[in-house]
Amino acid sequence: RERPVEAIVDLKQSIEFAPADVTANGTLLNAIRTAASRDASFDAVSQYSLFVLHLSRVIANQPEEESRLRLFLASALWGEARQASAIECLNSGLERDPEAHRLREMLVDYLISHDRAAEAEEVFAELPVRAISQSRRIFLKGRLQLARGVHEAASQLFKNALALAGDDSQVASRCRICLGLCYRNSGN
Repeated sequence: RERPVEAIVDLKQSIEFAPADVTANGTLLNAIRTAASRDASFDAVSQYSLFVLHLSRVIANQPEEESRLRLFLASALWGEARQASAIECLNSGLERDPEAHRLREMLVDYLISHDRAAEAEEVFAELPVRAISQSRRIFLKGRLQLARGVHEAASQLFKNALALAGDDSQVASRCRICLGLCYRNSGN
């Protein structure tokens, strides 16, 4: 985390030996994100492109970890500002494995972010109640309400999700951001 550019070099060497290693690929994606956010001179576009190419090949040749690696692939595509491709990646993953609920969760999130709330609601309706944590589920409901412009209901859902987030710092952080959006959009 302290030196993400150096970590990228080491992680690329690691995945040469184990291309489908989920932990190494996830860590590489995080290192690329961190380097991109900290260093304006870092060539994030080419790093994301290389990572997308790598994961596309791995998924095609080693499908045993496809769903988990597809999450990283979609995230990298989103990082490249290829939102439609990221959404398609998740959709095709769900066609191959309808029980891949983390793909479905990410798809709902991406559809909302891509101003496709009606589609997001349909995908959310297919997400089994116990497939993801209660805090994540409530957070997604809040995002759907926010997308509809129902700020008061969204605000309450984000507060509830925040209370249930526990150790899930990602949900807690995103709830706080969305609460700020609710307050801003409702004039508070």
